[in-house]
Amino acid sequence: MKKTILIIGGSGLIGKPLVRGYLKDKKVINLDIKNFKLNDKNYYYEKIDLNKLGTIKSKIDNIFKKYKNINSVINCSYPTGKSWGKCNFEKLNLNLLNKNLYSNLHSYIWSSCLVLQNMKRKKISGSLILFSSIYGMRGQDMSIYENTEIKENIVYAVSKGGISNFVREAASYYGKYKIRVNAICPGGIFGHVKGSKNSQSQAFKNNYLKRVPIKRFANTNDITAATIFLSSDKASYITGINLLIDGGWTSI
Repeated sequence: MKKTILIIGGSGLIGKPLVRGYLKDKKVINLDIKNFKLNDKNYYYEKIDLNKLGTIKSKIDNIFKKYKNINSVINCSYPTGKSWGKCNFEKLNLNLLNKNLYSNLHSYIWSSCLVLQNMKRKKISGSLILFSSIYGMRGQDMSIYENTEIKENIVYAVSKGGISNFVREAASYYGKYKIRVNAICPGGIFGHVKGSKNSQSQAFKNNYLKRVPIKRFANTNDITAATIFLSSDKASYITGINLLIDGGWTSI
């Protein structure tokens, strides 16, 4: 019987390549607010709105009842609202802070806790992989936003820092249940600006690449390969880590 992978946020920039990568030899459930067209008998889609925290528990509980042989869960969800771009030091207020932490950090941690509870209850020996960022390990470098319309984002940095330490906490607790918990921490990924449909500007690209020893952005293949490794038996003695995939960004 093929192992089943649950991907929360499988319709996103990182999620889609992960779905396709795992489908080579596994069944994949995509749990997201929207689906994407994929013709594969081993692909399943279930709808969830992570901004509605009160509905998440019943949805995840039902997923674990409905699908058998779930071995690993990947949480690459990234829920944001319309006010996401205003979460900088100049514009931030209490309402913005509460609203965006609720949708971004709280939903992420709560959904991950529910996954772990189900894995423990069903005695699943597997792994949970979360997605943090280089900015879960470092403060944001303001120089890369010079001559661009992008601002620092407090909620992003705080959320990713919270995820990075949640991984350590969850790994410490769930190790005795043979559940591994790790995080992928990507550097900049080539694509659009989060919270908008705009592509990254040339000024941003130039500023960013000055900081990267390998002199390129990450691509989704870089992320997919590392994620598949961390969820495999080859990584059976790895738990509680934040794996940096950043082209050397955090080394300098």
